Amino acid sequence: NPNQGQFKVDFTGIENNHEVQILMHDVHGKLVYSNSFYAQESLNSVTIIPEQKIGKGVYFCSFIAEGIKYTVKVVVE
Repeated sequence: NPNQGQFKVDFTGIENNHEVQILMHDVHGKLVYSNSFYAQESLNSVTIIPEQKIGKGVYFCSFIAEGIKYTVKVVVE
């Protein structure tokens, strides 16, 4: 962080077969990316690649797993 609109997320520590949901919003609350998958032992990271290129700015990326939501600020240059 900062990045060019694509970045990798490491979620080591999430138990197998738990759903992980990723939501990315712009500063106005508009959803610009969403994805969900199930954590597996062999998969402890995922690369975020939005279908449409996102513009420069600040975004908020939320990760929801095991009923816990964690939000981080992401800067796209």
